[in-house]
Amino acid sequence: MDFAFFAFVLAIALMTAVGAVMLLVGYIVVIPASITRGWWWAALVVFLPIFGPIFFCRAFPEGLRKTRLQIFFGTLLLMGAAALLYGGGPWIAEQMVDAAKAAG
Repeated sequence: MDFAFFAFVLAIALMTAVGAVMLLVGYIVVIPASITRGWWWAALVVFLPIFGPIFFCRAFPEGLRKTRLQIFFGTLLLMGAAALLYGGGPWIAEQMVDAAKAAG
């Protein structure tokens, strides 16, 4: 059971770390590009954190396809980590309590 808990925590930590880095790097690339296109685009990117950059990258696809994919997959990884934590967390905790009751 200890290995299952370790694998569970490791999967959540890695998904969160990689997703956050991808999201942050994509966001850092989009902000200067949106400012060069105008302040309306910059306001859209800044005030709508996930949808603004994706919409901006779709509006100006030349050179921003990779950035759009970074933001999209970073968001998916963060959502997957949250789903794994809240979906599998109670099951892991229940298994650990059952193992502790059986041992002692």
